[in-house]
Amino acid sequence: MSIVETARNAVKAAAETALSNPAVQKVTGRGEAEPAGPVTLTISVDFPTARELWLDTERLSSVLGDVATVSPGEGDVVVWTLDSGSDDSGSGNDPSVDTTRSEDGNTVRFARADGGTDLAVVRFAEAPLDLGTEVTLELALPVVPDVAARVAAFKVLYRARALLQTGEIPTLVPTPAARPGEK
Repeated sequence: MSIVETARNAVKAAAETALSNPAVQKVTGRGEAEPAGPVTLTISVDFPTARELWLDTERLSSVLGDVATVSPGEGDVVVWTLDSGSDDSGSGNDPSVDTTRSEDGNTVRFARADGGTDLAVVRFAEAPLDLGTEVTLELALPVVPDVAARVAAFKVLYRARALLQTGEIPTLVPTPAARPGEK
């Protein structure tokens, strides 16, 4: 087991322990059975540009980073493969989830193909004062605690905003222009 996997498992265990505490549930306003809740971020692009990112599996996969990868299936099926680090080894959980992508004017939804709950729901709204588009993401990852799902949702939206506004996704991986001492 690598040091990264060890750290992930330690964080996951600490989050699960903290969430099982009734005092923490009272402060966060949710119990174990409640969903993680949505995360909203304003992105300074127009509505169609923001929505288009969630329909392009290649760009969506790059935005998801180490949370998951997505690949197109047949028709409207999109296969989400969750990061193996988010699965506890030996649990028998398959990291791949087949979803059916559907969209209406303001929402892109990735519903589990087996008829279960939604894996991800993305809602779009015009931001006030012509600041762009408010993008709301709600993730329901199968093996990740609610707090971690909210953190993952914020990370995904942050990376989506960076990609849409600058054309690049922030990374700590050295780029050709980066100097080793400036990481």
